[in-house]
Amino acid sequence: MKKTCIMMIAAAAFLALSGLAMAVDIDTLDRISVLMPKSEVIAILGPPDDVLDVGAGLQAEVYKMEGIEPMMGTGCIYDGDRLAGQSFMFAGEMTAGAAERLKKHGFALLEEKNAAYRLLGKDDDTGRVFVVHVFSEMGMTIVMTFEKEFYDRHKK
Repeated sequence: MKKTCIMMIAAAAFLALSGLAMAVDIDTLDRISVLMPKSEVIAILGPPDDVLDVGAGLQAEVYKMEGIEPMMGTGCIYDGDRLAGQSFMFAGEMTAGAAERLKKHGFALLEEKNAAYRLLGKDDDTGRVFVVHVFSEMGMTIVMTFEKEFYDRHKK
């Protein structure tokens, strides 16, 4: 996926999270899985705190997280009506630690450049292959997960 699109998602999510009042908890978030219909995601999480156009015809629905610091929020990225990816925003710089944790859970490191990581692995709930980007932006660590087929279609 183009770095520009990834950066736009991160910046838009940061701006959206800065003034939101509603919150989603981690147990509720864990019920969400890749390729889930958008209507089912909304039935579980409720309406998003914000909906952002992130370019390339994609939208991200942003939800604020509270009480699970350093996690600040999450974003759901759809391919049509199906969940194709999620982003997770954390306060502070912890890219290396996040990448190491993913590797301990079976993800393979594909690329490391300037404290940014790209990994490949399987979703523990669905077994589907994911591409994961871990990077820092605006004082946050951002972990973005994409269903691999979706990622491959949008990376150029």
